[in-house]
Amino acid sequence: MASASSTAVSSVKVLPSPKIDGELGEPTMGKLILKIFMVIYVGLYRLTSGRIGGRLMGNDVLLITTIGRKSGKKRTTPVMYLRDGERYLVTASAGGGDKHPGWYWNAAKGSHPVQIEVKKQKMTVNVEEPEREERDKYYERFKESNPGFATYETKTHRVIPVLVLTPQ
Repeated sequence: MASASSTAVSSVKVLPSPKIDGELGEPTMGKLILKIFMVIYVGLYRLTSGRIGGRLMGNDVLLITTIGRKSGKKRTTPVMYLRDGERYLVTASAGGGDKHPGWYWNAAKGSHPVQIEVKKQKMTVNVEEPEREERDKYYERFKESNPGFATYETKTHRVIPVLVLTPQ
């Protein structure tokens, strides 16, 4: 006759722990921590209308919400921005990583509307990717606002995109 405790234990499903290095398709501990951080960051930004999370490393931060081109999932990401009149400039620096961040592909190349939140204000925006000369001018402004952007350029071989977000 099985005891109640052995029955309960046998029905518990043990999930594999996230891998530190991760094999293809497996979550990594770093990705899991980043995902948790992003959920908290976005939540605090929204809860406080940007009073918490509205500035990072000396730059203003907005939330950009895109819909995945492949997944169809809505995702919100905090990104630093600069103003250009009524427009918002954002850069897909990914901290100098070798790949453009996912939100960039969904904003610049996707067919779904893109929304941003700046403090209390939510708006749908048109997204443009400027030609190289104009992009370089805008990226210089990012480097002037925060030297970290110059460091990002040295860490990657890709041209870091700048997107121009114009409220509709």
